[in-house]
Amino acid sequence: MDGSTDIYIPKFPLLLSGKINIKELPQPQFSDIILDEIIPPKNELEKEIFNYCVEILKYDGFGVRNSFIDMGFTSLSIIKLIHAVFEEYKIELNILDLLNDDSNIELIAKIIQDPLSKIKYNKHELREYYPLSPQQSNFLFKVLNSSQNSYDNIFMILSFKGDVLNFRNALIKTINLNPYIKTHFIIQDNNIYQKMKIMK
Repeated sequence: MDGSTDIYIPKFPLLLSGKINIKELPQPQFSDIILDEIIPPKNELEKEIFNYCVEILKYDGFGVRNSFIDMGFTSLSIIKLIHAVFEEYKIELNILDLLNDDSNIELIAKIIQDPLSKIKYNKHELREYYPLSPQQSNFLFKVLNSSQNSYDNIFMILSFKGDVLNFRNALIKTINLNPYIKTHFIIQDNNIYQKMKIMK
C-alpha cells in the first residue's frame, strides 16, 4: 500500500536496545495531504457525509470524488464512517468496498439514495461444471494424498436436544447460502471440476 503522505524525520528515536521507538515517531497530519482535484458537495446528502468524514479525519481538504484511501482513511477510521452512515440512514456498507480507489463520498450518497446500486452485477457464463481454483486444487491434492490420516477430514458427532427438523432445515439453508460449502468435486473426462449442489 502506498502512503498518503511523507514525513521527513532527521533522526529516528531509539530505545535503549537500539531499536526504533515507534511510540515516539511523529504522527502524520492529514492536512499535509495534497489532492489533485477537490470537488465540493453538491447537495445536502453529500454535505452530511462530507461532515462525517471531516469529524473523523479532523481536516476538510478533500472533495466528494477523492477516494477514501487518498483522503487518509484507514481500516479503523472507515469503520467509524460505516457506523455513522448506518446509524443515520440504516444502510450497511462493506469495508472492503470502501477501501479501494473507486470509493468516495459521491458513491456513498448514491448508495443511500438507491441501496440496490451497491450491488455489482457481473455477467458470467453459466456452466454445469467449473474449473477448480488454485486453492481448491491444492486442498484436493492434500486430501487425496493424505487418505491415511484425518488431518483434512474432521469427523464430528453432535449431541443435539431440541427440534431436530428445524435444526436440519437451518443447516441446509446455511449450506445453500454459502457457495464454498455447497461445492463438490466431479470427475469428468479424466479431469476434476467443481459443481454447485443445492441441498434439499
